[in-house]
Formats: sequence, C-alpha cells, structure tokens
Amino acid sequence: MNSVVEFLRNMKQRLTDWIVVLVLAVLFVTLEVSVPPYVRYITPNQVDSLKYPEKSNSVPVWAVPLIGTVLPLLVFTAYLLFWKCEMREYHDLILGIFMNIMLTACLTSALKESIGRPRPDFYKRCFPDGIQILDAQGYWKCHPTNESAVREGRKSFPSGHSSWSMSSLAYLSFFLMGKMQVFSGIAHLWKLIISWLPIFLAVAVGVTRINDYWHHWTDVVTGLTLGFIIALIVYVQFYKNPFARAGTQIPIYQFFAEVGRSGLTSAPSLVAPYMSLESGPASGCHETKNVPEPSEGEPFLAP
Repeated sequence: MNSVVEFLRNMKQRLTDWIVVLVLAVLFVTLEVSVPPYVRYITPNQVDSLKYPEKSNSVPVWAVPLIGTVLPLLVFTAYLLFWKCEMREYHDLILGIFMNIMLTACLTSALKESIGRPRPDFYKRCFPDGIQILDAQGYWKCHPTNESAVREGRKSFPSGHSSWSMSSLAYLSFFLMGKMQVFSGIAHLWKLIISWLPIFLAVAVGVTRINDYWHHWTDVVTGLTLGFIIALIVYVQFYKNPFARAGTQIPIYQFFAEVGRSGLTSAPSLVAPYMSLESGPASGCHETKNVPEPSEGEPFLAP
C-alpha cells in the first residue's frame, strides 16, 4: 500500500507530463477516427507494386500495444521487486513507456494521414472485381465491398507496427544496456545479445509487415528508424546515453543529486556502480569516488 501511495505521489509531481500523455492519446484517437488519409495520385508505373494479394496480419493489431506495453512493464516491475529500485525511478520508467507510445502513435498517424501512400495490396482493396476505373483526372475510382478497407489501404507510410514496436522495445533495450553497462569497455557478448533482443523482436515484427504485403520495405525501415529515435530521445530524459562508457546505470536525478548538473560535462568524478542488473540490489546510496585522469594516449576505463 505504501508503494502505491508513493507511486501516486510521484505521479502528482509529474502531473504535467501525465496530462500531456493523455492529450496525446486524445489526439491520436482523433487522427485515427476523424481525419481521412490523403488521396494520392497513382501513376501507371506504380500499379504493379500495388497488386500484391491480400493477407491477414501475422502479428495482429491488438498484439502491438500488448507487446510494447506489457513486456517492458513486466521487466520494470521485476526490476522494482528484485533489485529494490527507488519508486521514483520505477515511476519514471513507466512514464517513459507511455511517453514513447503516445509520441510514436501521434507522429506515425499524422504521417500516415498526410502522406496517404497506398499499401502493396491496394489494387484488390480498390477493385475487388479486378476492373480498374479512372476518373477524368486519372484518379482511381474505387468500388470496394468495404469502404474502411480502402481508407486503411491508404495508410502504408510509415509502418505503425514497426514504429510502435521499435519505440517500446528499443526503450527496453536501452534500459538493459544501461543497467548491464554493455558499453563500459569490457566486452561481454552475452550482455550484448540480451540487451539487443527486444530490438531484434521489433525488427522481426517489421519483417512480417513486408511478408504480409501490408507495407513496402521503405515503410518498415522508416517506421523502425522513427521508433528508435523517439525511444532514444525519451530514454535520455531519465538516464545517460546507454552507449556511454560509465554511469549508464544511474538515473539522471540521482546523478544530479550526487555531483550536480555540471557533473554531466565535468569529470573525473564518477559514480560507482549502483542498481546494476549484474551486481544486484544496492545496499544504500551511491558511493562517489574520484577516478584519476587517464594519461594521454591511454584508453579510459573506469576502475
């Protein structure tokens, strides 16, 4: 019960961010429901690329938010229970999940509606009987059995499955990289593989979108890139760059409490490992220690 109260207290302190997340959620629903996609002119040399057969989704639409929300939530909750992190850190991780999802969802949806790129199976959606009809200006005059199928068929770029999956799972990967200090300068292949597994899963989701003929490969690559960038931007709001050599396991607010804001640019004061997934639960606050400056030409490794 105390944990719930403490979590709610942290929510109150970040109330503005939670309100923004809620506003983004409303914006996303509005874009999906009320804004029709742009009707793009289709040139004759594009027709063949839109005649792929219709297939069902290998990864259902409902599975994307489930994978992107539940999997990180389970990992972060296990981190709270077994590594005894502070409730503020746990709260920030959860907030980061929803910041990721809503930012990605809104940007992806806005691009889909404004660009209106047809999906690879758009010909079958538009002309289910195989008879192509054009208007006086050369635009396709669709006569579908289902109007929503045509509307959905104009939302190919970028891939929402890819951007949603990558934003959430890359965020999880960055967390694992930071906590296991993957890029500390001491190479451990098992750490690298484990920390990158969520990203590989997101890429696998993107590949299914190409194989199912729901997206062109450029839609998927753009979606994956978009999700990766958003995830990194959100992650560094709470932690140091996960590719850094030292201090990646420490939340930014704890780092500031130890060395102040100038500590991000000034060294040699570094914080000893704390809350590392490798070392296990911490027994107390961070222990600050001074690290000698490396001599010129000598590679820098924290002791």
